[in-house]
Amino acid sequence: MATRRKPVTPPVVPAEQVAIAPSANGTAEVERAAQQAVRQEYLDLRKHFMEHEQAGYDSLDKAILALSTSAFTVSLALVQFMSSTREHSWLIGGAWLCWILAMLATLISFLFSPLAFRRQIEMLDEAYYPGQASPPKENLHDRITNFLNWASAALFIVGAACMAIFGYFNLPA
Repeated sequence: MATRRKPVTPPVVPAEQVAIAPSANGTAEVERAAQQAVRQEYLDLRKHFMEHEQAGYDSLDKAILALSTSAFTVSLALVQFMSSTREHSWLIGGAWLCWILAMLATLISFLFSPLAFRRQIEMLDEAYYPGQASPPKENLHDRITNFLNWASAALFIVGAACMAIFGYFNLPA
């Protein structure tokens, strides 16, 4: 999917608002600069890991969509070459249904993902700039996107299992 996880930086008091008591030797500025450097390093690492997590989700989405479409197409061609008397034909129907639902779940999650990002930005703005419009404390769009992602993977696996069992009973030995 285009976006699975939201880039969230936890609410942290901005470094310029951190009260540092001036020490006897006047190192308050040095301490503040050190805190800012540590915070920036944390934010940079967090961004790096989140980008790689997002890339992994994007790859998974593309793989599920491509594999479901390909498996559906190959199974349609395969059924045409089988004998007309098929055992457990409900399995092929189940496989097709699962693959179609996996494709739909993936596509619908593409629609919910930008909404999840938008909601997360609103929540982040509220955390850093309180007093503005108060969005809900929960991101329902993110929960829906996450559910659809897991559902698409599970449906693909169930469809593949149905197709394998159908093939076992119907392909010539």
